[in-house]
Amino acid sequence: MTNDKRRHPRRPADEDTIYYASFDAADSTEGDRIHFLGTITNISASGIGIKVLFEHQPGDRVYFEGIDGEEKPRPAVVRWLKSQDRSDWFDMGVEFLQ
Repeated sequence: MTNDKRRHPRRPADEDTIYYASFDAADSTEGDRIHFLGTITNISASGIGIKVLFEHQPGDRVYFEGIDGEEKPRPAVVRWLKSQDRSDWFDMGVEFLQ
């Protein structure tokens, strides 16, 4: 029996991606987009786990393109972030907003 409290089952992934944030505006179509590199490690209907190089903060809004074949950017919010020992990478969990 698992202790996992997620609403949707995760499936493993190993996919490099580019995602973006727009810190200057609430709407991703305005302001400057800042792009980041990451590697998706798992995915579910409600969010993803991803390894990233930038230290985001919980509550930051980020956008992913091409997730599960979607054409429009999919907004998400950072729920947690933890550093990896002896590495510049962080593990990050994000929840999709739509």
